[in-house]
Amino acid sequence: MGSSVNQNRVAKGMNPFRQSLRSLRQLIGCWTSLANHLTTEIVGYAGFDWLLIDGEHAPNDISTFVCQLMALKDSPSAAVVRPQCAEPIIIKRLLDIGFRDFLLPMVESADQARSLVAATRYPPDGFRGIGTAHRANRYGYATDYFDDANDGISVAVQIESLAGLKNLEEIAAVDGVDCLFVGPSDLSAALGCRGPGAVEVQRAIARVIECGRAANLSMLFGEVPFLDRFDAAATAGFRGIEFLFPYEHSVQQLVDRLGKNKLTPVLFNLPAGDWAAGERGIACQPERREEFQDGVGLALEYASALGCRQLNCLAGIPVGVSQEAAQTTLVANLKFAAAALERSNIRLLIEPINTRDVRGFFLSNSQHALAVMKEVASSNLWLQFDVYHMQVMEGDLAVSIGKNIGRISHFQIADNPGRHEPGTGEINFPFLLSVIDGLGYDGWIGCEYKPATTTMAGLKWLSEVRSPGRSASEASS
Repeated sequence: MGSSVNQNRVAKGMNPFRQSLRSLRQLIGCWTSLANHLTTEIVGYAGFDWLLIDGEHAPNDISTFVCQLMALKDSPSAAVVRPQCAEPIIIKRLLDIGFRDFLLPMVESADQARSLVAATRYPPDGFRGIGTAHRANRYGYATDYFDDANDGISVAVQIESLAGLKNLEEIAAVDGVDCLFVGPSDLSAALGCRGPGAVEVQRAIARVIECGRAANLSMLFGEVPFLDRFDAAATAGFRGIEFLFPYEHSVQQLVDRLGKNKLTPVLFNLPAGDWAAGERGIACQPERREEFQDGVGLALEYASALGCRQLNCLAGIPVGVSQEAAQTTLVANLKFAAAALERSNIRLLIEPINTRDVRGFFLSNSQHALAVMKEVASSNLWLQFDVYHMQVMEGDLAVSIGKNIGRISHFQIADNPGRHEPGTGEINFPFLLSVIDGLGYDGWIGCEYKPATTTMAGLKWLSEVRSPGRSASEASS
């Protein structure tokens, strides 16, 4: 959100703050909890992206809310309100006095989230009561207010309980939920910890952050259940597929779907710990080497049965371990896995992941990955180059790919910002893919992105950038 935007004077349904949320821009804000319109007005000129006017833990009521909202009329900051509780009648009153951006506390289920979103929308999209003359519609002078008011409302929900964590993915997938917000103090208490710095709390926060970046729109064909995505990918013309993990499904179920649709399984990950709890790999954790080795065995069983010739190892987030110990452990585990996979003619890959999306991830740039590969010294260890992650962390994509093409066994693509399909962001994919082709790469390119709308609508980019004979694999989450 630019500093020249006046959030209270934006016409019709436009809401730059909501657009910024959905584009995954980093937005910096400030709490205003003194319930005083003068202090709020002063903070409003400080240049924050947003200001939170708090009703849950501050002495605000409807009269102080409206005075502070009026005090921000010339501010570049979005006025976000947190009501005393997430109740439709309170939400309606705040909408009518002119708030458009909401932070709703203690959301614990998808049904609750859907109801709260509906409370911010006029029929037929919701059940917001219709008042014909209130501050939000300029007391009746804004005659077109009702035409697209629904599109101008942003909803952030707070995840701060065990129930919220349990139902996190379902909450995040609710249409109209624009942002997940961690309530660190209540979440710490719910997890039995003294404060947000505890390891368990940080893992939970990391899980919320990653879910929020990926869950409003899943990876390709997330509109249907996992096994049905094989059918959908084949119908869309894909010849190969990749996915995070197959282990929740039987080998026979997967073999049947692959055979039915004549699809090639291109890649999946070694077991990566407790994904739901925020773990993103265990390969750098010294105390879990036996678990890692067991996971290699399980992955080999699946890969051999499915005919998958590549497995990816997620390094993980080191917890309670020094960087040196994490490096030593990772190298030892990769030596074990590379040798085990080589006996079955299966390649082992490692993937650098950006630390903006996955805070603390051990392997976060291509140079570190290549240094690890050199230390492992195995001809069966390869680099997976995710264009999105490396654009975030280092840029200079064409040069980096050109230098390292001989060690790259797989590409994944998504645009930045937003991790949506090519053509939605800053990366010049027609140029970059021509560079990759020109380097003689003949492997698969995985479409690991979140469709901006629907999967099929987002596939239009393929006809514009795909070279003759080039195929892309599909990433099912």
